[in-house]
Amino acid sequence: MRPLIGFLLFLCICATIQKKLTESDFDFRVGNHYNYSTEYTEEDITWLSKNIYFEARNQEIEGQFAVLFVTLNRVADNRFPNTVKEVVLQAQLNSNLIPVRDKCQFSWYCDGKKDIIDDMKTFAEIRKMVLTFLQSNSIMYDITNGATHYHADYVHPKWAKDKTKTITIGNHIFYRWEKRN
Repeated sequence: MRPLIGFLLFLCICATIQKKLTESDFDFRVGNHYNYSTEYTEEDITWLSKNIYFEARNQEIEGQFAVLFVTLNRVADNRFPNTVKEVVLQAQLNSNLIPVRDKCQFSWYCDGKKDIIDDMKTFAEIRKMVLTFLQSNSIMYDITNGATHYHADYVHPKWAKDKTKTITIGNHIFYRWEKRN
């Protein structure tokens, strides 16, 4: 029931925003509101859905949206690759160009487990959420406040001390990598 309420809240936010803006109207990121009216490819939609599925399929809807925002915030940040797929697959590579175990931006990609979507119903729900969000052509409130990083609350990565904590959602702590001047 709770995921349904979260999704309905998301749809209400979309519906209340009347004016549609494009990237040329203002900087891509304005405060905590983001313009996601950019055109996304089928590949972007698939990789964004996969990332949410493998990172947050067992989370509440807020956690799933948080992974969506972190992924898109990285795409919008010039310190990261500029496509969804490249952001998701970003990893430290060995001499054979194979990702080093546990040295990826998103842990599921190089955790040593097979990346098989075995719950097609959940994947379809996530994909529908992603499509609804990306096709809304609206300014959306980023619940992560511009986060580009996150981790579970039971780990303590070295990089966290150099980032600005923005929010805790479930058992995950989100951080923003401040822009350089």
